[in-house]
Amino acid sequence: MRTTETGIVCTVAELRAVLAFASTDSTREHLHALCLERARVLASDGHTACLLMPCAQPTNAPDAPERWVVGVPAVKMLVSGRSAGTEITLTYGDAAIVAESPAGRLDLPRLDVQFPPVMQCVPSHVASDGPCATYGIDARYLARLAIMSKALGGKTVWRVRTPDDGSAPIRYDASSPTACATVIIMPARIDA
Repeated sequence: MRTTETGIVCTVAELRAVLAFASTDSTREHLHALCLERARVLASDGHTACLLMPCAQPTNAPDAPERWVVGVPAVKMLVSGRSAGTEITLTYGDAAIVAESPAGRLDLPRLDVQFPPVMQCVPSHVASDGPCATYGIDARYLARLAIMSKALGGKTVWRVRTPDDGSAPIRYDASSPTACATVIIMPARIDA
């Protein structure tokens, strides 16, 4: 992802990944959407949130409305049938965001809804720039939680136990009416 003077450029893969965090409930129009804020693309279903932004601080952040909310169906139409690496340029227009790719142009209309402040989903100790130990978890390990959740009957809430410093194994516990599961995932230290 990168910024331009009038918008942002994302790959199809990046937009699809952010879409995975949007609500699938079309009656919750304010969450069944992506929110574009200058140089960020955001999505939330009320339980999880994703903020996509350039790694480097943009020097040319586009002059854009504070928040521009675009419905999931329009974004799905935009990425449908395109390869993951295809770049899409999103330009802020007066009435719509203009999406351009090698396949053509599509106007994404602005929804008249209020997107919630995504940072309210993020605990303050995670959102701050203060000192902390940085650890990571291989996403393939987290995908295994999804497999176990399905085996336990679908919607599963995992209880997480870890020491405050994040350096020890992380324990996830979940249960269904017929089975209980404990999953241990070792964190990986990330040298910043």
